[in-house]
Amino acid sequence: MKIERINAISESIESFAYVYTLTMVITRVEIYNRYNNRYRYYASFKDVKVMTNSGTAFIQGTGLSEKQAIEDYARHIKLHKMILPKGHTINVWNLQ
Repeated sequence: MKIERINAISESIESFAYVYTLTMVITRVEIYNRYNNRYRYYASFKDVKVMTNSGTAFIQGTGLSEKQAIEDYARHIKLHKMILPKGHTINVWNLQ
């Protein structure tokens, strides 16, 4: 029996995006309440879908800052397959 072992590399989401030439889109939505105006941020790669158990889905990360939204997005896409804009499929391993 032949066995091929591959060590998955842990990398930052910035270097992952650079390798696959992906663009991160950040959307800022104003949240109104009685006391102050705050913003909620949504993050996702442009034109990328994620394969889930029930099919493909558009996934976003959310947070009260851009950094939190990107970290949440990285957590959601970790260990999934992504469909890139030109139809290529890649495995997302361990993002930091």
